[in-house]
Amino acid sequence: MRVLPARESGVALIEVVIVLIISATMMAVAMSSRESNGTSATRAGAISAARALGDAVNDFRKDHGGRSPALGTADWPTGTVAQRNRGPINTYTGRPYLRGKALDVLSSDIARVVGPGGTAPDPVRFVLQLSTAGGRPGGWAIVVRDKRAKAPPCHITGGAIAIPSGAGTPC
Repeated sequence: MRVLPARESGVALIEVVIVLIISATMMAVAMSSRESNGTSATRAGAISAARALGDAVNDFRKDHGGRSPALGTADWPTGTVAQRNRGPINTYTGRPYLRGKALDVLSSDIARVVGPGGTAPDPVRFVLQLSTAGGRPGGWAIVVRDKRAKAPPCHITGGAIAIPSGAGTPC
């Protein structure tokens, strides 16, 4: 009777390589989806801040006979980044119309408010480009632009104003 040699127990090198390839692929997919979820959340925060800013502009207009606030005036001082990003000022109370989480977003490196044709410094991710009808009654538009161009621009409008060119779709 012939005795067969005992098979050695253990894992072959090819099995280890296959497991490592599968693990690396799964990690790459997980990291990619995590990054896109973070981008989506950041964009949602910027859009939410733009909506709150639009509400602040509407509140200002109600208090001032339909006139929109203009950046760089007593209605909306822009001497510092903090002044620019807190929105229009209630001239009766001296307090900004914009409050809450929108102020946190605009005070961080997520978003900045700029005028037509303006840009924000790095590392700010989103630019909230505000266009108003100035000192006369009229509307306003806020275009949300991603400086990294990972998402197309979108806009939020109020009142009667032409939508700026390149404003994309409604947010």
